[in-house]
Amino acid sequence: MNELHLDLHSKILMGLAEVLADSRAKATSDEIQKLVNRCPVVPINEGTDILTRNDAPELGAMTLRSQQTIAALVNYAVKAKPENQLELLPRLLSYVRHLPAFNWKPVILNENVEFTVTFILPSLAGLSRALQLSPFLYKPNQLLALCQNAQPLIRDDTLDLVRISISSCLKDAEPTAYSRRILTRYSDDKAPLSSNRVINDLLIVLRNVLARVIARTEPTPETKTPIVVSVEKSAKLYLPKDIESSWSVLMQDTAKKAQSVTEKDMSLKKSLKYVYALSLGYYEDIHRFAEKSTQEGKKWAPHAYMQEIMGTSLVSRII
Repeated sequence: MNELHLDLHSKILMGLAEVLADSRAKATSDEIQKLVNRCPVVPINEGTDILTRNDAPELGAMTLRSQQTIAALVNYAVKAKPENQLELLPRLLSYVRHLPAFNWKPVILNENVEFTVTFILPSLAGLSRALQLSPFLYKPNQLLALCQNAQPLIRDDTLDLVRISISSCLKDAEPTAYSRRILTRYSDDKAPLSSNRVINDLLIVLRNVLARVIARTEPTPETKTPIVVSVEKSAKLYLPKDIESSWSVLMQDTAKKAQSVTEKDMSLKKSLKYVYALSLGYYEDIHRFAEKSTQEGKKWAPHAYMQEIMGTSLVSRII
């Protein structure tokens, strides 16, 4: 299959994904399932391990066509309704966990790095933004699902893979390479891709949903998800107006509202404490690194997201 054919295949899939996500199209479950069925088969379970080829030898090959299909599925998930996003989240996270287990025989290491930088990280950033801004995530069971399914993202081995891919790209790729342009664009937008951003994005998702859950902020028929976000706002902490309102309500009656939620669902409290304990531990690691850098006369790099991670982690004080 030549390059032009692959590009056409990708454009068709992306167009299909956008049509399915458009509420005006009124796509049926069967139509959406057809897109899912085009993706490579992957086990969907509650595990958190990053698997290798030895762990799952039954997985097939990850061809370029398979990559394009997964990209289309991510494109659909980012623009779909909140309930469809949550339904697909375990599958998308499972792809992240099983990437090393697929047969990448036709793909060399540099292409793996390229795939991570040009597809996985931007897709994850887009999905995170959609979850951060959606006002329709306000129920305890939704928050619990996010906690359980997002935990593989904050494992050391996952973050190491992200860090190694970005470092390899910056070291080995040509300045004009597409992967380098991707990293530069995010950096210019003051939201650089990095392993620390993965942590930061997840914490913002949990903070926003947690605020709605505890403050019991439910969407109204007039509620809309902000679709267009300016560069200036995208560099901030994705703090929509409804979250500002939720925190205002929460701060007026913190103990009572927090108690009513955590007593009702102890597993939710346990999941949240697990995530935030990890985030605080991760902050301590990068804080030591930052202190060492300061002693050596180096400035903290923007991609460290150190202040952001610490500030958002302090939300754990209310649970």
